[in-house]
Amino acid sequence: MNICLIVIFNTGRRETRAKREIQSRLQMCIVANGESFPRKVIKHLRVPWWDSELEVNRKKTRALRSRYQRCRREVERSMRRIVYKKQEAHYKWLIKQKCRAFFELFCQQLVANNAFVLPYKIAAGKIRKQTVLQSVKTSNVQFTNTIEETIQTIVQALFPTDDSTQETHVQRKNVKQKIYNGAIEPYLLFGVGAWGNRLKLKKIRDSLNSLKRRPLIKITKAYRTISTEALQVIAGIVPLDIKAKGVFGKFLLTTINNDIKFGSKIFKWEDYETRLDPHNIHPADNISITYDKHKPFGEEIEIYTDGSNINDQVGAAIVVFYYNAEIFNRTIRLSDFATVYQAEVTGIQMALEFISTIGPWNKINLLVLEALNTFKTSKQDILAIKNDILEMSKENSITLHWIPAHTGIQGNETADSYAKKATTRPNIENIPKKSFKQLKNAISNVQIQIWQER
Repeated sequence: MNICLIVIFNTGRRETRAKREIQSRLQMCIVANGESFPRKVIKHLRVPWWDSELEVNRKKTRALRSRYQRCRREVERSMRRIVYKKQEAHYKWLIKQKCRAFFELFCQQLVANNAFVLPYKIAAGKIRKQTVLQSVKTSNVQFTNTIEETIQTIVQALFPTDDSTQETHVQRKNVKQKIYNGAIEPYLLFGVGAWGNRLKLKKIRDSLNSLKRRPLIKITKAYRTISTEALQVIAGIVPLDIKAKGVFGKFLLTTINNDIKFGSKIFKWEDYETRLDPHNIHPADNISITYDKHKPFGEEIEIYTDGSNINDQVGAAIVVFYYNAEIFNRTIRLSDFATVYQAEVTGIQMALEFISTIGPWNKINLLVLEALNTFKTSKQDILAIKNDILEMSKENSITLHWIPAHTGIQGNETADSYAKKATTRPNIENIPKKSFKQLKNAISNVQIQIWQER
């Protein structure tokens, strides 16, 4: 009895020891297996927009696909295939919706936190839709309203007519140069706001100048062995690296609102107009102020505005007539660097200020600019005038008329004389900011200066 008990006891101890050994060996195998064969990670779970709804639809789609593939009956197989295809289409549509929503959120965060906004998104390839062609000014000083008119105006400006007697070498050279300035050069400098800080690298500058070599040979019809520097001098085109620095400087000045030093000249962003981005305005808020070219009737109140530039001195004036009798006039002198366009805008602003001080009436005639007729604008003063006219139109009936100069109309001639007198006033009463065109001209002059000193 005692011997049997001892044998049984020893056997139990051996079994326990064997189990422990087996468990330890299994644990070692599991650890070794995990280190040698890492666990497969599902890649679609890494995307930030993947959620539980997509996971449920993924499993459902796979289950229906398995049921469809395992089925052997023709009738039932076709029914299961239809169910599977519907679920698969819904699953793919759901993936696109989730991805698109996350992409739109990403773009909103990018616009809110990044100063480059649209140019940076385009340069980084984060935008799918093509940019819409803006309205351009035709030869009749009118703005195009449709894409077809815009394209037709651009083609007419860039390409000559099909008259063989007028196709000379000089004309073809000018056309090629227009194509280079209007299409090739902007394409090469696209997104310079994102990579413009690398223009200090010699490799970038050499690459830019080598890219423009082939168009310059086409323009000048020179030999291929001629140097790029000589081609630039013959064509009269500024080197592309200097042009890129100027474009990058305009971007920093007008978009980032930073002062820049270009060449030996310092440009301060407070001295120039702040341009609006038409893409930041909702399409429903884009308004157009219409006008006509009818002569005034001499009834009720009529306000005439005009701007003038004489001897590099700029002035603006308004004249108010009541049944062809002058009842009010006002003149103002602008700074000497102001443009006639800014003087015309100042005249309209003075007219609106006068309108706000009197009661309602039947009709007002204003000399306006064609810019008010465009839906989209990048100028803050034009947008402010549009909003003021809309607000005042709620209480007063306002019609806008364009009147040609020096046609014998009393109000127009009087406004012109007052505008000329305003240029001789001793004190400057209005200092508008410099226009974007003046900024481009100033930077172009500095570019030529840098090119000559090189």
